[in-house]
Amino acid sequence: MVKNILKFNEVTDEYFGTYLKFKESSDESFAIINNDEELIGHLDLIRVGAWMSWCLLLENDCYLSAGCQDEVREMTRHLNNKNKEKKDESQIL
Repeated sequence: MVKNILKFNEVTDEYFGTYLKFKESSDESFAIINNDEELIGHLDLIRVGAWMSWCLLLENDCYLSAGCQDEVREMTRHLNNKNKEKKDESQIL
């Protein structure tokens, strides 16, 4: 389970951490927004080899501190687990 990322709006599927906010976009990716409300990147579900995985895509001229990287890694794990749960549920039918 996600430790430092808390879901705060179930309607729009937004999450927040200490440094970053993750907001679901219309294309089902997650925008990564800093405390200054600047878009710094996205988490997108893309094919990596044989697997679909949530990956970090940064905007130009963007950097992440160690704390921000921890939050992005935590959110990526959360989304990958959520994706696995959906897949497991579809196999039950």
